[in-house]
Amino acid sequence: EIAHTNAPGMRNRKRHQDVQALLDAGINVIAAMNVQHLESLNDVVEQITGSLDVVVGYKRDPQFGPTTIVGLGGVWAEMLDSVSVHVGALDLDGARRLLSASQVGRMMTEARGGALDVDAVARALVAVTDLGIAHPEIVAIDVNPIIVGRDRAVAVDAVIERATAPNPE
Repeated sequence: EIAHTNAPGMRNRKRHQDVQALLDAGINVIAAMNVQHLESLNDVVEQITGSLDVVVGYKRDPQFGPTTIVGLGGVWAEMLDSVSVHVGALDLDGARRLLSASQVGRMMTEARGGALDVDAVARALVAVTDLGIAHPEIVAIDVNPIIVGRDRAVAVDAVIERATAPNPE
């Protein structure tokens, strides 16, 4: 996967250049892979393809503190820049409210053929926020895409960015 070419418009032409940039910034890279390239998972990939792509993210903002985002994921994340933001700790009810007020949340509840699994995305929002708050060394988490279907959501890719030294609270 590292040898592949990035999509047009990305900062680097090749994925190995992305990994090198992360390493140069002092960010540990454990693995870089694309689930579609694993032959043994073809059945799983086929089952999750074709639903709505959602991004869930977390950032320890220097001014606002723990900040969580949700929006359209996949290629849409960069193209449409349509995210909703929550500052501070987040419980399940708060995550549901964030989703109900967001464009992506409305897309999930009003999907043709029936609502998508909004609760799975709400649980992902809480999990990402809790993880970031519990570990001050984490400065950012990006889960993109989460492919959301009617009865489940599957996180396909995630990146956790750690500070080179622990962040003071």
